[in-house]
Amino acid sequence: MIQTSRSIGRAALGAVLLFLPWTLSAGAVGIVNDIPLSFGTLISGPTSGTATVTSAGVTTTTGGVIAFGGGSAPASFTITIAQGNPNYTILIPASTILTGPGGTMVVDTFESTPGGRGHVRPPTGFQTMTVGATLHIGANQAPGTYSGTFDITVTAP
Repeated sequence: MIQTSRSIGRAALGAVLLFLPWTLSAGAVGIVNDIPLSFGTLISGPTSGTATVTSAGVTTTTGGVIAFGGGSAPASFTITIAQGNPNYTILIPASTILTGPGGTMVVDTFESTPGGRGHVRPPTGFQTMTVGATLHIGANQAPGTYSGTFDITVTAP
């Protein structure tokens, strides 16, 4: 439950989660979303701002947005290719939309580690990929839980 804080006059946005479906192309044996991308609990102020979670797990805020209480994390995936060429490419979206009690918010500037291309580790045939992004939060954004999805495409030759 998210409550408006009277002492600082701002509303917490709550745990903002972004769930990540995925697409497999020919040659990719598997991809598992181990951890969803989470922007954590945020407080929206009288001016708009952003919250960024990098693929390395660093969280920053700008403008009237304050990170409150942690809970942010990059998305984490396990990419598995059991045989054949161990290389793959990654396609992440330009943006997506989160919805919640205060309408919508845009998520963009997606980035991943590895970025663009990956390589599973022999002999296990897997690699962990993490994904971060930036959330744009409106001035005095209504409190509550916001969620959405985006597609990641992993292509193995």
